[in-house]
Amino acid sequence: MGISWGDAESNTGRQILTSRATTQAPILCLINGNNQNKYTLAASDALNTIEMKAGVNEETSEIEIILKIYPEAFKVKTMYSFDLRIDKRNIPYWQTLKEVSEWWASFENYEPLSVPDVAKKPMYSTWYTFHQELDVQEVIDECRIAKSLGCEAVIIDDGWQTLDNNRGYSFTGDWKPERIPNMKAFVDSIHQLGMKFILWYSVPFVGNQSEAKKQFEEKFLNNVPGQETYKLDPRYPEVREYLIRVCL
Repeated sequence: MGISWGDAESNTGRQILTSRATTQAPILCLINGNNQNKYTLAASDALNTIEMKAGVNEETSEIEIILKIYPEAFKVKTMYSFDLRIDKRNIPYWQTLKEVSEWWASFENYEPLSVPDVAKKPMYSTWYTFHQELDVQEVIDECRIAKSLGCEAVIIDDGWQTLDNNRGYSFTGDWKPERIPNMKAFVDSIHQLGMKFILWYSVPFVGNQSEAKKQFEEKFLNNVPGQETYKLDPRYPEVREYLIRVCL
């Protein structure tokens, strides 16, 4: 077993995991055929971008793990550090992952938020049935079936805010229910079935085709490659006010 820092490469491909505040988690867990932990590596920094790779070096017959820290972690800082947790115990891998979760929760600002009871129950999402082509009555009919099967909530996924069906995020940012002219009646119909109602938002995104893109020109953190959208910069008071108003 070897651990490298940076861009070292061998002659074999690796599984690559990239974690940051909005996606994935900085952890690799290697297990055997009996679902026992063999080697778990976890970083305490779940905010900045960290890349982890693991794979077999065929020349040495070793498992190599490579951990790379991206430069963003060092911006406006005179010092940067994080804890690295290594677990080589021969225990069920789910126990290892549970303890890593508890370890993360012990750090300042990482305390888990409370989870409502309904979020722990079966839920129906419109995405894989409708994608962006939502039809209100068909969704209600689907939810009636879903409720009979034990679902307690529905997520109205991407598509409610635009008539565009090309996926991507170019029409996000204005959050007007273009496809659902009477949102209140729709919500009431779902509630009458005894289900909770959740609307999908990609909150900080403003697409190239949105009015918000023109309103907040130059007030973006960066663009999202290949998605025709930008991420709003919450350091501007007017951006924060806009996002709060949208959610309200």
